[in-house]
Amino acid sequence: MGPRWLFPSLVLVLLIPNIVSHRTGSHRLNTLIGFVVDGVLTVGLIISLGLLIAALPAHKATPTALLVSAAYLWITNICICLPR
Repeated sequence: MGPRWLFPSLVLVLLIPNIVSHRTGSHRLNTLIGFVVDGVLTVGLIISLGLLIAALPAHKATPTALLVSAAYLWITNICICLPR
C-alpha cells in the first residue's frame, strides 16, 4: 500500500505541529494532535496486521519474513502502548 517511506513521513509530519504546540504551551492542541497521531499509528497497525494475515494462506512471503514482520508489529504496538 504505497511506498515504505509514506507512513513514517505522515507520522513525522503530524509530530511537527505536536512539538510546536507543546513548546508554545497549547496543551489542548497538543493533546488533540497527540490523539490524532495515536489514531494514525493504530490504523496503520491494523492495516499492517490485516496484510500480514492475508499473506499467511497466500504464501506470498517466506516464513522468516512473516515472523520478522510480526515481530515489528508487536514491537510497534508495545511502543505505542507505553505510558507517557
